[in-house]
Amino acid sequence: MSMEQEGLAPFTASDGVTLFRRVYEPAGEPLGELLFGHGLGENSSRYVQAARAFAAAGWRTTTWDLRGHGRSDGPRTYVKEFRRFHLDLAEQVSELQRSGRRVVVVSHSLGGLIAFGAVAGLALRRLAVAIARSAGVAVTAASSTATTFSVTRCSMRTADQGEGANKGNARS
Repeated sequence: MSMEQEGLAPFTASDGVTLFRRVYEPAGEPLGELLFGHGLGENSSRYVQAARAFAAAGWRTTTWDLRGHGRSDGPRTYVKEFRRFHLDLAEQVSELQRSGRRVVVVSHSLGGLIAFGAVAGLALRRLAVAIARSAGVAVTAASSTATTFSVTRCSMRTADQGEGANKGNARS
């Protein structure tokens, strides 16, 4: 059995900004495409371990640095119009969809807000599944047009609250 492979795959957005990406290829035919998005002030290295595990499980996994984050171009943590984040995500999803495989977007924090906004604002029209966690809310969109949402309130706790401290303590 061959090993999974890792590589770099920079992506040029429609406005010419280069977005840094890492791609993790499975050993065999991919089950689908996973695209991981990170939070504010983070970068794609946050998901190296998860990306390797998903590749080992058969998923072609891509992690990317938001513009202005990590090794992507752009002023640090700044974007003139927030919609540009939505377009960056939509353009990458469009590229991944050319494989003919299902695409799953998994995002955290700011990345979750971007994914939700891209789906809600219809920048992402043909996404099979979007999973995002942001500000204590888990959002899952699952339909051929990504217009059906299930929003689940998540419990949150701080490290000093200890085990069981989040029972009945959900906040938005």
